[in-house]
Amino acid sequence: MTTFQFDWQTGDRLSLKGQGWIPEDTPKAILCQVHGFGEHIGRYEHVAAYYTQKGIGMVGFDLRGHGQSGGLRGYVAQYDDLIADISQCLALLHEKFEGVPILLNGHSMGGNLVMNFIMRYQPEFLKGAIITSPWLRLVRPPGMIKRFLADLMNIIYPKYGESAGIDTTVLSSDPQVGEMYLQDPLVHSRMSARLLTEITRGADYVVKFAGKTRFAFPVLMMHGKADQLTSHLATEEVASQLNGQVTLELWEGMRHELHNEVQKDAVLDKVYAWISQEILNQKG
Repeated sequence: MTTFQFDWQTGDRLSLKGQGWIPEDTPKAILCQVHGFGEHIGRYEHVAAYYTQKGIGMVGFDLRGHGQSGGLRGYVAQYDDLIADISQCLALLHEKFEGVPILLNGHSMGGNLVMNFIMRYQPEFLKGAIITSPWLRLVRPPGMIKRFLADLMNIIYPKYGESAGIDTTVLSSDPQVGEMYLQDPLVHSRMSARLLTEITRGADYVVKFAGKTRFAFPVLMMHGKADQLTSHLATEEVASQLNGQVTLELWEGMRHELHNEVQKDAVLDKVYAWISQEILNQKG
């Protein structure tokens, strides 16, 4: 496995930091990983190690306001800035790995972003998408008063932020995952009023327009049925309405981070089997 780091400057002059893990031989495919709220791409190194052993590369970047990338923690001026960042990363990968199938892989908030991206744009070089535990609806959404205050602060002081108060035990049934999350200096819990509002609007868009969307490539959606952060019922609802080659996989007893669950190997094996069947075996 070969690793590399890269960065680029956005149109609004933020520096975004990325990392890639590539097999020694020419990769069969490249996964562009979009991480979730508060975390960073480095938390997916073990996932990348799995895929590189299968001949698949993984590349991702720290979203603005996250990890080693620039920007106020947990803040985004507008949702489309995040979409533009994903688009730029895909363009870089398309140029660097010409002729290699490229797939988007979004988790949690990243799943929200990837769903919005592929519902709006389907570039010809993008061959598929994997969505895990997407933030389409929260299991415990903010109450009426908190939502009102967030909407108000979004107008008068959008950079205002508070701790999201994530209980790390809901991430995985493996207690070590939560402990490492808390000790990770690149992880943060700050949620700004603007980010909450924009991601919620993005989720509402997916739910509202799912039935009017047809994908030109295969899509895999997965969710743990014991997820206490994002709703697996919302994922089921959206998957049932989407048009095209959409596969839904629900995991009994699994929590939010499927790739960090005790049975993560079974999850990754399932994804690899899907990639092999739907993408690699269809080449040519």
